[in-house]
Amino acid sequence: MIGYQIKKVWKESWQNITRHRFLSIVSWLIAAVSLLFFSFLVILLLNVSHFSQQAKDSIQIQVFVDSAADAERIQSMEQEIYALGNIDSVTLVSKDEGMAQLVEQYGSSFEMLEGDTNPLYDRLDVKVEDNSQIQATIRHIRQLPDVFQASYGDEAADTLLSGLRRVQWTGFAMLAFALLVTGLILFATLSMSIKARQEEIKTRILLGATRGYIYRPFFLQSVLLTGLGGLVAGAIMLGGYHRLLTRWVTIPLGYQWLEFSTLLPLVIGANILLAIIIGGMSASLAIRSSIKYAN
Repeated sequence: MIGYQIKKVWKESWQNITRHRFLSIVSWLIAAVSLLFFSFLVILLLNVSHFSQQAKDSIQIQVFVDSAADAERIQSMEQEIYALGNIDSVTLVSKDEGMAQLVEQYGSSFEMLEGDTNPLYDRLDVKVEDNSQIQATIRHIRQLPDVFQASYGDEAADTLLSGLRRVQWTGFAMLAFALLVTGLILFATLSMSIKARQEEIKTRILLGATRGYIYRPFFLQSVLLTGLGGLVAGAIMLGGYHRLLTRWVTIPLGYQWLEFSTLLPLVIGANILLAIIIGGMSASLAIRSSIKYAN
């Protein structure tokens, strides 16, 4: 019995699509275009979140040690920094290691400063556990003995994180607007489809058709059209993203795009879920507003 009902609903849904091909194509195109924009925003927001996490992970306090401090005093300083709390790790970088890093990064022009002419200071690279408390942590570090200077690129780091947060909130607002517009347009096209079959529906109601019997084919029709639109939109956007990763864009400063294998199930899953939700809600609203039942 259940199998027969499923087959019946599926058959009628497909008939609804084929009988009103123009409206079905319009609904599918609207869903595809809307979900294409949705897919773009999902990819953008996921990558912004990924960049934000990378930025937070890369923030560290550079503590330059007074040139008069010996190895024992530097070790004591490390212990004092850990004692402050909110410290994830402390890494000693000697001035020779620091110069080697400069030579590797900027070329052989710095080699003349190696050895006794090295002007750098030994430094401690400090990573904190909670970046929101970094200002308080750095104030405490500056008060320790043998600290020549302590900084973390305050303005650059704060500007980067603030900019990423603005992009996220703007993306969320655009995403909400896109979903609203998609739902309204699908509601309108489904209402047109229902009105085109108004006489047939009225006849079925007079013959005793239940609300569920009327609703299910339209629900499935809506979900099929939006779901197919979502799959096509996701495939197009993911294809473009894969091309972006492999051929076009590289990010400076050591940041990395979100892996394609990580993004794939998230985008496809979000598109299918959203298609079902929007399709179902649009069908429900369209039927409730277009079909009147006797009390």
